[in-house]
Amino acid sequence: MIDCKLMISSQFFFSRLYSMSFEICNSNFTS
Repeated sequence: MIDCKLMISSQFFFSRLYSMSFEICNSNFTS
């Protein structure tokens, strides 16, 4: 059985990680 809370938190974590890396890439390109 899959823990829904774990799935939601992991999705949130990965989405945060993705947006963070995206921002870092953007700042690297603009600078």
